Amino acid sequence: MGGTPPPPATGYGQPPQPTALPPPPMMGARPAATASPYSPVPAASHLPPPPTNAGNAMSPRYANQRAQQPGNFQNFGNQATTPQPTNTYAPPAQQQQQQYQQQQQQGYGQASTSPYAPQQNLGGGPMGGMASGMPQVLQQRPLTPAAPPTPPEPVKSRHPAGDRSHIPAGQKLIFTVLASELALARQYVTPATKRSLDDAEKKLNMLFDMLNNEEVSAPVVDQMLLLAQALQSKNYNSAYQIHLELHSTRTNEVSSWMTGVKRVIVDNAKIQQ
Repeated sequence: MGGTPPPPATGYGQPPQPTALPPPPMMGARPAATASPYSPVPAASHLPPPPTNAGNAMSPRYANQRAQQPGNFQNFGNQATTPQPTNTYAPPAQQQQQQYQQQQQQGYGQASTSPYAPQQNLGGGPMGGMASGMPQVLQQRPLTPAAPPTPPEPVKSRHPAGDRSHIPAGQKLIFTVLASELALARQYVTPATKRSLDDAEKKLNMLFDMLNNEEVSAPVVDQMLLLAQALQSKNYNSAYQIHLELHSTRTNEVSSWMTGVKRVIVDNAKIQQ
């Protein structure tokens, strides 16, 4: 009690005393088994007992939160169910039950009569289910058969060139007068005018071939008849005026042969002078 305390231990104190070492293992002795993670699970009798009333145990913090929530959530420990959200577009529960019973009675192979079942394709068209929502006029539009193609008009065969036997009787005066005027111009041809007169003869033969195949329009025929009558009476001025009128009003129709008519009118008018 009243003795002096022992001096503090310093690094320079007495060396530690050797402790007693375990004796070396004996030859053939098996070492003690150590705990292994692969060891078998101990028997249930060695496990500690589970805590009682674990489902209802909770901390004071969550107990206060549960007391503040509505009544549907206060009985969470008693396995109370949370209210499920309701679908405002779904039919009433009683109607759904009736529909389900009807489907069970009808069987799965028959069509459902539920108004919420997918609509069938009543139109039968390539639009599928969308055809049922289309107007009735589009679904039942009659198919108009295509008009049969009109057969091509037969090509009228032309008479051979140089043939004058098919000229209508009312138009033969044109051929007769112009042919005689061409023969008159041949009598007074000169080497300088021979080439132009040969070209006029080719143009007049084109007109005679068109008359022979009835390819000249009625207005042109009427004017050419007046021109032939003027040439027949040697009225070359009147014949020249008719030629100008036809050339200006019927250019597309008379341009291929009217230059031959002009040539015999001009040449024979000079001969008469």
